[in-house]
Amino acid sequence: MGIELESKAEFDWLHLRLGKANAVGPTFLDAFGSALEQLPEAPLDGPARPLLVTGEGNAFSAGLELPALVDRDRAGMSEFLARFDRVFRRFAQLERPTIAVVNGHAVAGGAILAMAADHRLAADSLASGKPYVIGLREAALGISLPAIAATITEEALGRAGSSLEVVLTGSLYTPAEALALGIVHRTVPAAELIAQAENAGTRYAQATGRAAAILKRRWRGALWSEPSRGEDEAWLDSWFSPEAQRRIRAVVDSLRART
Repeated sequence: MGIELESKAEFDWLHLRLGKANAVGPTFLDAFGSALEQLPEAPLDGPARPLLVTGEGNAFSAGLELPALVDRDRAGMSEFLARFDRVFRRFAQLERPTIAVVNGHAVAGGAILAMAADHRLAADSLASGKPYVIGLREAALGISLPAIAATITEEALGRAGSSLEVVLTGSLYTPAEALALGIVHRTVPAAELIAQAENAGTRYAQATGRAAAILKRRWRGALWSEPSRGEDEAWLDSWFSPEAQRRIRAVVDSLRART
């Protein structure tokens, strides 16, 4: 169990195999951050070496690992938030093309991880043929978005229109609905997901490392902006609000009752 780095001739894969639906907690952040540091170099004047990221089974990533976080005090959550920002920012700022290969549920932090990628390809169903969902649940829990998550969402969806619906309602969408909203760029039959993802990897490998780095900063420059301390504190205020704590603990109780 962990994150597997698979290097091919033109691109690299990161396979998320962290159990518990790849929930974003301390273990996930440590493993994902370490995997990003181990990526092969993309030479400036050679192929850009796109990075493809996918999950396993029914989940791409099902969001924050609430049971591992619910009992942390403010200082503990502040430390977690700093790690979350550091790792997600590192992924968003990779100076090479990135492709999210969404194989299953991508909720909250999982949807943010997908939207941080330059290209987002999603299966139209689980491999079993059953449906799955994509979306941001934070508002439905009474919490806001961390600064880097808000920036990623704005870059992916814009500051108005569909992005306001996605962030304010906390709704979960089918892959087809996520496509219409711009959360993903393409949907393909589940059986074709890996082959289609590698086709995309080959297309994006046509850029040089130098060109990709320059163009990403030009087109997605907001991802290099630094958060203010006030944004962090506002997120923590929302997390520790009485109603958010009630909702979060209800979800945790439900999750623990299933195990």
